[in-house]
Amino acid sequence: MLTGHDKHASYTLSIEDGILCAVIKGAVGGSISHKFNRDFQSLIAQLAPSAWGHYSDMRECEGLTDEAKLASVELHDYAKQHGCVVTAFQLDVAMVRSQVDDIRQNVNLSRIESQNIFTTKQACIDYIQAYLANHANLSSN
Repeated sequence: MLTGHDKHASYTLSIEDGILCAVIKGAVGGSISHKFNRDFQSLIAQLAPSAWGHYSDMRECEGLTDEAKLASVELHDYAKQHGCVVTAFQLDVAMVRSQVDDIRQNVNLSRIESQNIFTTKQACIDYIQAYLANHANLSSN
């Protein structure tokens, strides 16, 4: 597990059952987002080179500064290039959802839809695992 914090925000990152998991809290600025990106990339390197998924708990995230949004665009693009095919969220704040949608659009990822926002972590994990299983079946055909 990797963690980071500053006076406004904190995060934890881990790999659970082959899924990269992130919990992000507070108002995210540039310095913490750059550390988050480095830690996230180091965990990506530990995943198999095949398709993988990402779970993000942003229920306590208050928003991202412009610098943090730019860093997130870079990370989303990096993750996409390195095998991330599915993301599921726990996300309550409308402004944060809008910011994440903007970030995803910048790297040609689909907008967040109701089918990948869940109320529990287990529902997110189940969604990701089902998606990855379907993805593997489609890839083998």
